[in-house]
Amino acid sequence: MKLVVRASVLMLLSLCSSVTVAAEQVVLLLSTLDNPFFIAMKQGAERKAVELGVELQVLNSNDDPAQERQHIDSIIAAKANVVLFNPTDSYLSAQSVQRLNAAAIPLITLDRHVERATVASHIASDNVSGGMLAGNFIAKALGAKTVVAQIEGNADTSATIERGEGFALAVRTNQFLLKASQQGDFDRHGGYLATQKMLLENPSIEAIFAHNDEMALGAIEASRQLGRAPLIVGFDGSKAALQAVKQGGLAATIAQRPKMIGSMGVASAVRLLQGKLVALHQPVPLQLISQ
Repeated sequence: MKLVVRASVLMLLSLCSSVTVAAEQVVLLLSTLDNPFFIAMKQGAERKAVELGVELQVLNSNDDPAQERQHIDSIIAAKANVVLFNPTDSYLSAQSVQRLNAAAIPLITLDRHVERATVASHIASDNVSGGMLAGNFIAKALGAKTVVAQIEGNADTSATIERGEGFALAVRTNQFLLKASQQGDFDRHGGYLATQKMLLENPSIEAIFAHNDEMALGAIEASRQLGRAPLIVGFDGSKAALQAVKQGGLAATIAQRPKMIGSMGVASAVRLLQGKLVALHQPVPLQLISQ
């Protein structure tokens, strides 16, 4: 197969839009491009595609499972070579992925896994250990039996489930009192609203773990407006979060490497195209960054 250099980004503007997917290429299907984490993942993938001389097409589901299904219809019709997939929902995306499996199109999942699906490889951070890392940082900073709260990401995504599992382990280990847990949908405004509600209803909260940095940044804003200063820990290691750590508003972030995830995805896709094996699970290391 001849590989050519090209990177393109196509976004559906409505459910009625159609997308043409070219054959003889790798497709990167992302849950959203409204989040710095996934923008960085796209950048890493595009850079590696240019380096390896592979055609990469990037599609955006806009956090909408219906748009995601429409994209997958186009991918199957075009018989694309390999799909790099970051699902909108680890459960709702399963049916679409099973159709990719039936079409014998190799699939590599990035950051989030899909239930009941066959994948060639899953490339992601260890979200459970990341949640524990965040909780243990809070314990080190404030001690055992701290009153804590949690801002969850999108329901039914593996990242939300696994980061919550890790944090729950830290809550039990450190005898924290988990006073509140609100969904923030991995969105800064969602984090703001969740924090506002939790702090107003539970003035004893001393620390907040947000499942991503965008929600953590929203938590900082809400806390300041209420005249509160809980210790806040985020997750991702985004540029804005690292700046907030330097300035003291954010106590810590669990840094992922989204560009590496995207890059590893493209490199793995090329290996598949060359008839080589790839590891079923490819972990990407995490790092806690604090003041």
